[in-house]
Amino acid sequence: MMKTELLNCAEKVEIDGVEYPINTDFSVWIEIEQIFLLKEDSERDAARILTLAYPHLPHEPKAAFEKVFWFYSGGEGLEKAPCRNLGAPLYNLKKDFKYIWADFYGKFGIDLIKTKMHWWQFRLLLSSLDENCRFSKIVAYRSVDTSKIKDKELKGFYEKMKKKYKLLDVRTDQEREEELAFHLSGAF
Repeated sequence: MMKTELLNCAEKVEIDGVEYPINTDFSVWIEIEQIFLLKEDSERDAARILTLAYPHLPHEPKAAFEKVFWFYSGGEGLEKAPCRNLGAPLYNLKKDFKYIWADFYGKFGIDLIKTKMHWWQFRLLLSSLDENCRFSKIVAYRSVDTSKIKDKELKGFYEKMKKKYKLLDVRTDQEREEELAFHLSGAF
């Protein structure tokens, strides 16, 4: 996202020729992401997401949902949405918030508890955290494939860190099977 685009962060979405205000606060979108991740009750979840995203509900729920996904992804499409990865989650914005808060405060001087920030700006700043930030290190620990580490001491360290910072894997059995099939297809 370019600097000039940040100055024009979306605050409304167009649905069937009508503009609707959309809630832009990053904290609301962290909550929406949690609902996406947990996948508990699709009807109740859909209603909750729409209620969080829109101050005034659009008349077309399906189109409203499409705009929710568009906004969530930063206007870039779901393939670039946060928390999208093949496999177990590498981060959870709600569960990792204390690390994110500390890194934002330390690097940018932004107290996420006291500030209102546009979701797209939050995403951009989050992606700009360098490898020296605690949150970035934790994500790196979670992503390490320890089966490829030969050094026992190093492998032990990473296994300890993976265990310490492990997140609940909320993928369905079908999603796990699809991932396995994807990895197996690359082996042949």
